[in-house]
Amino acid sequence: MKGKQNRTVSLIALTFFVFSTAMVANVFATKQGCTPGFWKVPQHFVYWTFFTPQDTVAEAFLTDDWAPEYDFLKGMTLLEVLEKKGGKGQEFTQRQQAARIFLRQAVAALLNTANPNIDYYNQISSVQGHVNLVLNLQYDLDADAIEAQKNVLQNFNELGSPICD
Repeated sequence: MKGKQNRTVSLIALTFFVFSTAMVANVFATKQGCTPGFWKVPQHFVYWTFFTPQDTVAEAFLTDDWAPEYDFLKGMTLLEVLEKKGGKGQEFTQRQQAARIFLRQAVAALLNTANPNIDYYNQISSVQGHVNLVLNLQYDLDADAIEAQKNVLQNFNELGSPICD
């Protein structure tokens, strides 16, 4: 069993190394990004391209392989995620709480990527892939690992842009 765990940990480390390397390589091309706080304001909805505030997480991200504990996130709209709504009165595990916070930054990253007037770091499919990797049942990441990935997206989202400055 220990050998299987080591292979799983190695696969996770390799996967995140590849994603992190790709992101770092694109940092130099990344010049702009808007925060979740920008995207949730109704007068800024005009800047939403390709996605709408009413789109659900399941529509925006391919959620089939997510761990079951994140199912409560799938029916939330992108706006609800940005507003930190959903699951009110519910007790959250540390991983669920980390996933909610990560997803908030991921939605902003998705909107930044979709907007042709924001010089963001990646393609829509790359952001979707990043999210699906982090919340994937197979990898079973802990809250600290999810938070670390949230921090990567948050750094990009806080770069600013003429649209959101």
